[in-house]
Amino acid sequence: MRLRVVIPLALTVSATSPALAQVSFPACESQQELEQVIQSQSELMPEGCRRITITAVDTPAGELCVLDFEQEDPGVVGAITEAAVPTQWWIACADLERP
Repeated sequence: MRLRVVIPLALTVSATSPALAQVSFPACESQQELEQVIQSQSELMPEGCRRITITAVDTPAGELCVLDFEQEDPGVVGAITEAAVPTQWWIACADLERP
């Protein structure tokens, strides 16, 4: 099973660290919330949305990507959830493919 994530084509490259590139984009719990974000050109960020950052890191095992799901201001319930559920997941960058 392959993880499918839509990644914008523009990447920021960092030459001073092992991180190769980083991209950040909104992700929402519902299609309607994501449509609001897109239609407002990211000026609106409904409560069910957050920014996800994907950072590519060069390692001896190959290029790995860390997906960071942290919320900027999670509130009390969000802080409890983030304490109980991992907010960062590592995957092989090759497993990310554009649909």
